[in-house]
Amino acid sequence: MLAGLLAENADVVIACAQETETFAALAEEIGVPEPATIDLRDRAGWSADPASKTPKIAALLALEAVAPPPEKTRDVVSEGLCLVLGPSEVVREAAERLAGALSVTCVVTDDDAVIVPPVRRIDIHRGTLSEASGTLGAFRVGFRDFAAGQPAGRGVLAFGPNQETAVSQCDLIVDLRGADPL
Repeated sequence: MLAGLLAENADVVIACAQETETFAALAEEIGVPEPATIDLRDRAGWSADPASKTPKIAALLALEAVAPPPEKTRDVVSEGLCLVLGPSEVVREAAERLAGALSVTCVVTDDDAVIVPPVRRIDIHRGTLSEASGTLGAFRVGFRDFAAGQPAGRGVLAFGPNQETAVSQCDLIVDLRGADPL
């Protein structure tokens, strides 16, 4: 009987989501589109009240016909600019791993000596994060006591003179400071 109904009407909706796989298999077997199923039994919150359940069933069926609101989305444009923040011992390793896919700038938060990498794939600076705002693909970051890295050879990285403040932009922030999240 159900096979005949499915064959006659492509707009069949079956109020038994528990058996969705069974109805899909039947539809495939007889070569018709898979019927839509909805779950009235588990969503309805039925009671022992003797009043007619028809209005409640009709409301649940009507609700199923309403299109859900669209998912909230946001287009993100990224140039691949990644900022890695934290102590020098963890920042450099993380930055080197990311450098194959992103343009990486590091800002180390300690005064430890930073060894210049043999191949320069990342920029390394020193400073203290003072602010961060924006969203994925469009962050604005501010620093205090900022000193730009001066890659001039091998050995320990030299830093230029301290600037009281500095501001930059990036698409992605990897925060390894171990402090409260930005």
